Parts: sequence; C-alpha cells; structure tokens
Amino acid sequence: MEPATDDDELIHRLHRLGELKPAAVETERALERVRRSLTELSPVAAVVVGKPRALGWWIAAAVCLGLAVPLAWLALGPSPAHAGFDDIRAAMQARRSVACRQVRRIEGRPDETSRWLMFGDHRFRIDLGGGSYAVVDGARRRFLRVDAQAQEATLFDDGRPPPDNLYEALKDLPQGVAAQQLPQKRIDGRNVVGFTVSVEGRIATVWADPVARLPVQIQTDEQNAEGQFVSVTIDEFEFEKKLNPDLFSFGPPAGFAFTSIGLDELRGRWERPIPGSNPPLIESLTVEGDHDIYLLRRTDGTLVRKLSARVHLERVGDVAIYNRDEIQLVEGNSPPGGVPKTQSFIYKFDQKGLCEVSGLLHGRDSFRPRIATIRWVGPGKRDDRPSADESIADKPRAPSDDPDLRRDLEQMQGRWERIGRNAQGEVTWRMEKLVKGNQETRTVTDPHGRVLEQQTVRFRLEKHGPVRVFNFFERMNDVGDGAGLNFEVDFSYLYRIDGTTLLEAPGLFEKRPSYQTNPVVYIWARSEPRNAEKTANTPP
Repeated sequence: MEPATDDDELIHRLHRLGELKPAAVETERALERVRRSLTELSPVAAVVVGKPRALGWWIAAAVCLGLAVPLAWLALGPSPAHAGFDDIRAAMQARRSVACRQVRRIEGRPDETSRWLMFGDHRFRIDLGGGSYAVVDGARRRFLRVDAQAQEATLFDDGRPPPDNLYEALKDLPQGVAAQQLPQKRIDGRNVVGFTVSVEGRIATVWADPVARLPVQIQTDEQNAEGQFVSVTIDEFEFEKKLNPDLFSFGPPAGFAFTSIGLDELRGRWERPIPGSNPPLIESLTVEGDHDIYLLRRTDGTLVRKLSARVHLERVGDVAIYNRDEIQLVEGNSPPGGVPKTQSFIYKFDQKGLCEVSGLLHGRDSFRPRIATIRWVGPGKRDDRPSADESIADKPRAPSDDPDLRRDLEQMQGRWERIGRNAQGEVTWRMEKLVKGNQETRTVTDPHGRVLEQQTVRFRLEKHGPVRVFNFFERMNDVGDGAGLNFEVDFSYLYRIDGTTLLEAPGLFEKRPSYQTNPVVYIWARSEPRNAEKTANTPP
C-alpha cells in the first residue's frame, strides 16, 4: 500500500468541508485568527487583507481561498480522542498481514532489533537475526524457538504466555477505549496524528497516518524489575504484505536438534486415594489441552466436587511448576474458603509416576492448605520425556544481597532438629543442624546422645522467582566415615523457612544435582538454645 500524501490528506479534508455548518460566532473567531496570523507573517499579506479591491478580483479570490483552507483545517479539527483512535483500531483489525520492525532499548545495553511478521489469528513470527527466529500462536499459547547458531529448535506447548505482541494488544483493545489525543507532528516527512492509550498495564503512544488511519510508529517506555528504563519502538510498517505460510510452521528446520516442552507429558487422568479420609475419598486430575478437571468423589462414585482450570507450566530455577488459573466450580460443594483464583505446585516425574509438592513456593497460592508430597498414579511413567533447558522467560537468580535472602539467612541462624521414632513412638535417632553465618554443622546422635555422624558445609542461598534454593559446598566430615577429610561438593535442595519451621526438599530439580534423587520434604523444628548459648546471648 502506498503511503498517503499531503494532497490526499487535503482532498479528504475538503470533502468533509461541505458537510460542516459552523456557528457564526465560531466563523468570526476563525476569521480573526487567520487575519491576525497573516498580518504577522508578511507585509504583503497585510496589504492583501486590507485592500482587496485595489489588487483585483483574482487577489480577492486568492484571499478567500487562503481563508477557506485554514477555516477548513480548523473546522475539521479532531473529533473526540476515543473516536479517532477507534478509526485506527478498526483499520488495524481490517488488515490481515503486517510486517514491521521492533527496536527494544535498555539503558546500558545494545539495542535489540527484530523483524515481525503477523499472519492474522494471533500467529506471528519474530526474526531475531543470524537466522534465529520464533514462531508464535498466541491463541493456542504455543511457540517455537529456533537457535540457528546452536542448530537447536524448542517447541513450548505448555500453555505458558507467549511473547508480548504490542501491535496485537493494541488491535484487540475494546471499542471506545479511553485515548488522549496529542498535537499533530511530522515523522519522516509525513503528517501524523497521535494518541496515548493504556494497554496491558503500560502507556503506548500511537502515531498514525490521518488518511489511511494506520500506525506509522508505536512507542512505549517503562521500568523493568531491575529498575532500568526500557523503550520499545515499532515502525517500518508494511500492510497486506504477501507472506509465505511456511514461515509460520512449527516444524523444526531439517537437521536441527528438537526438544518439545509441553502438556503432552501430563495429558490424561491422574488419581490417588486420600489416606485416612472418612468416608474414603478419591481425587483425580485430568489434563486435556491447556485445561484440567479436578474431581473429588467417594469410592462409591458419589461426586463431592468438580473444578475446572486453565493450566500453565513453567520452569524456574530448574524446577517444574504447575499453575492453575481461571478456576471454576463446575459441580458439587465449594472448597473450604471458597474457590481460589490461582493455585500452584511443584511437580516431577520419576519411576513411580507423578510427584506433587505443595507449599514450597513463595508468593503463590498453594494447591493444598498444608505442606504435602503427593504421589499420583496415571497414564504411565515419563522416563523417556526429553530434557529441557529453562524457559526463555525465566528470570536470572536474585543477587546475594536480595532482601528476601538476607531475611531467610537471618531466620536460619541457630539450632534446628528432626527426631526419628519407631512404631511404638520411641526415639531412634536425633538430627540437629547448627547454622552460623553461611556455615551449617549437621550432627546425628543415637537415643543416648552419642554422636554417630557430623558434617560441616559452607552454603549460599539463591532466589529464582517463587523458588528458594539452598546450595552447599566444601563439605568437611568431622565425625564418622572419612573424618577429617574435606570434599568439594555441589548439591542443592529447595527450602522454605517460616519462623519456627524450616522445610528442606531435595530431589525436585530437573537436572541440577541434589543429595537425594527421589522428591521428599523434611520438616525441621527450631530447637531451644543450649544453656551455654543462652548465657552467651544474655545481655550483661
């Protein structure tokens, strides 16, 4: 499509002139403004306005034309801002294919430039340069990432939100959305009209051709989580560009290594009996597409509760997280406390099936009201599923001076214990750990207090979004096998600390080494300081 010219814009405005019926007072005010402007602009103009008869009828006609054009321009002033933006939005929706450039600027970093091709129906392709690209189906929440340099292709079909598409977000805004009109200006020699509008929690500035009613430039400015200013500019638009459908294929290029991360590994029906329930209860979770159905029923088949939800998987800090939102009660009794808005839990497959761990995530609503490690029996083992790198949307771990990590480290200081008992409730062993600074000493004793084993490690804490990680290294065996020897180790587990309770959960990482393979949650209770420690901590 050819860009609109200034002549096209003038013709469009003159056509509208015949439809106008300005009030007399408005016409007089406009004439006065034009007369004043002409007088200030040129002495010749002043003569023309002041003595039209002396210069002939043709000069008077020219003056009338000179007055008519400004009056037309003034009379054709902008309609209410939302109506003007609605015209732009409607024109965007009428175009099926769009090509454009996006430049993302973060202070202190090189510009990130990509080319975007939009095929309609929320399908688009992002060319990242060097042969790398991403293909996105926003409606089905799936995308393919192709790394040309590594010759790897990864299909994300797990319901996670696709990459942001500012153009599509603007196009999908509702009719009549509030928009603030800006003064006209010129971009690359073209007259443009401008609007600011709120879209997905940020303010976008849209500059558009006043005749074609299509964007010329779109801009946003915001601050990211690290406090850096991020600017995004979209321009170089080409509308109704003929695009090859093969560019939007989700198949990997020939010869590329291919990994699929998706809900396929979870699809089907998973169930388990609830131990100790009276009457006996069975719960099941059926995953189909990007939704699931949760059923709670009695063993005689009587339905207690049926809930549906949308599913979104993510991998954060090498941990797989199952998220549920848009939760609805379909049938039966409402859960205690009402229907939650969202729920999340950590999951992992092993030889026994699907393991769910609830209550470890920070800032997320748990799937259950208590800490729980649940084993689901379902469609089968998933030992053959491909390994996967972390999500491209995964945030880097927080710095070591993160306030949450500082608070966790402060709460960990002191003594913690776990006690083992036999079926008769008799103590069979005690395990204690003493945390001082970034050093932990773990001691195992028999029922009589004899030390069986003691190890000391140095550790660091990590934060990856809702996941907290305890990473330990430089282990020294103080008592027991290998006493007096130091070992370089690198083991990690998930943790959560809450006042007097410390949760330790090894075996939940996808690939990161842990000191135990199978998922489990150990619960530590804070123990009272010993007499010597009480004395040392008592102020004089």
